[in-house]
Amino acid sequence: MSNSNQILERIDYWYNKGEKASENWYSEANSYVHNLSLIYNVPVRVVAGVLASLSVLKRWEQNKEMTEIFFECQECKHTTTQAKKAESIYGLQRYEDTLSDTELDRLIMEFLGGEKTKSFYYSIIYPQTSPYVVLDSWMLKAFNNGKLKPSKNQYQALSNYFIQKAYEYQIPVSALQARIWCKLRER
Repeated sequence: MSNSNQILERIDYWYNKGEKASENWYSEANSYVHNLSLIYNVPVRVVAGVLASLSVLKRWEQNKEMTEIFFECQECKHTTTQAKKAESIYGLQRYEDTLSDTELDRLIMEFLGGEKTKSFYYSIIYPQTSPYVVLDSWMLKAFNNGKLKPSKNQYQALSNYFIQKAYEYQIPVSALQARIWCKLRER
């Protein structure tokens, strides 16, 4: 990983290149999962969990399409691992009345397992307050010297730089990540 000053400078660079409107990305994703929740009569956390489980190596539009197909017919065209995660999360809806939101969040994040998908889920459910940074392949290429498999310590260190900068910019962590991510995706 680059030294901390280089990473912080890169965050500043991409933040300044990004557009303020893209800071609403996670709030819009939150509205999307709320809408699907109403359409399919499934708890919003379950919808967000299934969406996050199916996000691995997929573009946003593909991710949404796969999620909608899953709720239409409970079938999934993804890897066996991700499909099983989606099915397990979908099964949690039967406990909606007995589990608190915190307990449901914990279970969904256990099923998701990976740092990226857990962070993605949490940022969609809590767009204004999520303490997690979604570091997908686009973010890792830009901020981890092109390496897509950081160690757990490297992932946490990179997350901490984003948290530090979000505090400095006085915006939610998810807003900073989204602003930079949207710009990186344009390249």
